[in-house]
Amino acid sequence: MAASISFDRAADYYDRTRGYPPGVAERVGQALLTAADATPSTRILELGVGTGRIALPIIKAGYTFTGIDLSARMLERLRAAVRDLPGADQRTTLIEGDITDLPFPDASFDAVISVHVLHLVSDRARAIGESVRVLARPGTLLNGRDSVVGAGARPEVLEVGKAWHDLLRDLGWPVPQDRGLQAAQTTADEWRRLGAEVDQIIGAEWEKPLSPAVEIEAAEQRIWSYTWDIPDAIHGEAVRRLRAWAEQRYGADLQTPSPVRWQFVIDRARFR
Repeated sequence: MAASISFDRAADYYDRTRGYPPGVAERVGQALLTAADATPSTRILELGVGTGRIALPIIKAGYTFTGIDLSARMLERLRAAVRDLPGADQRTTLIEGDITDLPFPDASFDAVISVHVLHLVSDRARAIGESVRVLARPGTLLNGRDSVVGAGARPEVLEVGKAWHDLLRDLGWPVPQDRGLQAAQTTADEWRRLGAEVDQIIGAEWEKPLSPAVEIEAAEQRIWSYTWDIPDAIHGEAVRRLRAWAEQRYGADLQTPSPVRWQFVIDRARFR
């Protein structure tokens, strides 16, 4: 796997492209707090805190929160948001750093959260080991992810992503396989190896409309991190072929949104 990925280049559009519908972020935050059995005295660390999509609802709820991220620009946006919350500066610590080498003493936190970050890390086992090292006993590790449940009356809307990956492979560009679900599974296996009790929780469910055109635009604008190092020639040709395929596949429905069901899945490791 390549080196761990900094999201500096995504700072300006991250919230717009990864944001939740109104009210969902608060439900996700509460689900994480509940999964961690958090109280006002719980010391919480988030790995890959970014712009605070996960952190801000927890900070707003009054908890003491530490976040670490490789991206200085993502952290700048989060710091600005925290400054706008009365009293949040006093209980929020944000650090630019690498989650494979955490700058904290052993047993510093009661709960450690990661959401959509471990698949981006060059040495996942080391990052997991570091999170276990800084976890107090008893303590809880939580690894969350957004997962598609289904696509309403038009499940074909989800075909765009598969077609995009197939086109990239046809053009000789390997699409990373160790993403999302697979990374979560290997993380849970490593937790078990290290002696944790592991289970899974569905923290929230919601619906968000999606159209083939929006998916194509995301591919064209290189919204997703795995597209950032695709050579321009391959990327341009793949987008051209994707548009041609989609126009034939969807016709007049290219711009038509379909409701897509999502879940926030939490894998939990309890260390006694």
